[in-house]
Amino acid sequence: MSFKKSKIKRDEIGEVIIDKVKELRATYFNAKKKNIVSGILLGVFWIFVISALAFFTYSKISDFKIDFSFMNLLNIWGFSSIDPEKDKINILLTGIWWGSHEWTDLTDTIILASISPKKKTVSMLSIPRDLYVSYPTWWAWRINELYTRWLKKESEKNAMNYLKEKIEEISWEKIDYYANIDFDWFTKFVDLLEWVEVNVPKDLTDPEYPDGNWWYETFSIKKWLQTLDGKTALKYARSRHSTSDFDRSLRQQLVIKAIKEKLFNLKYISSPSKLKALFYTLSSNIKTDLTLKEIISLAWIAKGIPTENIFSFNLNTSCFDWDCNIWGFLYYGDRSAFGWASVVLPEWATASSVSSYKDINKFANLVFNYPEIFVEKNEIVFVNTTKVGWLASKFATNLKKYWFNIPDKDSIFSTKDKFEKSKINYIYDEQTKTWVNPESKTLEALSQFIFTQQEKVVDFSYTKNPNTKIEIILWSDYRLFLNN
Repeated sequence: MSFKKSKIKRDEIGEVIIDKVKELRATYFNAKKKNIVSGILLGVFWIFVISALAFFTYSKISDFKIDFSFMNLLNIWGFSSIDPEKDKINILLTGIWWGSHEWTDLTDTIILASISPKKKTVSMLSIPRDLYVSYPTWWAWRINELYTRWLKKESEKNAMNYLKEKIEEISWEKIDYYANIDFDWFTKFVDLLEWVEVNVPKDLTDPEYPDGNWWYETFSIKKWLQTLDGKTALKYARSRHSTSDFDRSLRQQLVIKAIKEKLFNLKYISSPSKLKALFYTLSSNIKTDLTLKEIISLAWIAKGIPTENIFSFNLNTSCFDWDCNIWGFLYYGDRSAFGWASVVLPEWATASSVSSYKDINKFANLVFNYPEIFVEKNEIVFVNTTKVGWLASKFATNLKKYWFNIPDKDSIFSTKDKFEKSKINYIYDEQTKTWVNPESKTLEALSQFIFTQQEKVVDFSYTKNPNTKIEIILWSDYRLFLNN
């Protein structure tokens, strides 16, 4: 009996020992696995550190550049399809009434906005709602109805593509994205921000502002720094009966700038989570092919663009014979030829050639590819060496339309001096002790109108105005450039 008991105890002790050994082995292998994983992670970490140091060292001793910017990291990790190295990002912005409004689905606001991450600029060009254009079929009518007519036949995307193609034809710019915004969304958006601050440049009174109920009300606002809620901001952006559609387009861009400033001050642009919440709150009132990630990426780009680098442009009818103001590339059509409707046409358009956008194409090229000229503001004068008395004035008037900085006074000169050909002189700046940069975008842009020799000079021979930076000498070869 005692023998059996003793055998049982030995068996139990053996089992305990075996279990303990198993437990120790399991602990050992688990620890070994952890050490292997830790070793791998530590190895990856050190490889990353060594690689980063190697790249950093290499970048310092060569032209190789490393960009660890936020936008670049977004792309590296697949959070955005927007290339931060892209020269510009073009977005078509349209404003529209949806639903049961009396002007449903008319794109009464059309703005092509171009964002340059490299230059840190934004250029906005408004297209007049009454611009008479050819439609994808044989027909032609005002541009603000193009979208709605195709929306009745096809999808939202296809209808917007037709409008995008027309804007691309007018501007010669490829459009990357679009945002079709309901005016009610605009009101809600401003109200969610609580208000926007707009520096109103002049008094405005509109006795015929539509009240949304098939009648009118009076809208009035004074010249001043005004704090506007959503409804007031919309009225200010849309009013046109006491001014013009051209003034209205610039006011719309003024409000867009104010919204950007408010978003920045509220730190919405710095907070992807706030932008995301704002987007989802208002997403039912906006149609766009931008993803949320792309919107956040664009917001981060916008954050680094100062307000003074946001430029506003439109197309207008301010040109009469030789008396032209800036951007005067349109004229009013004879109402009797258009069913008594108000339409505007490109300057060289005819009944058989509606889509005559030569001058507008050239202007849009300056707007979207040479925004620096509007920062440089180099003053330009003209010197006429020919017997054609009106020549310098003609060139000055033409270039002023494109917003080159040509003074209203003392910008036209004449001489009997002889030259071999037309040329462009640029001067040494006594104040800054530097030349007008030969790489100046103003000089580069001028070559698209007057393709001739450009030469730096110590002093001008014909103008004594110290503000003058560029002098254009016109010789008898002017005929090569006059139509430009």
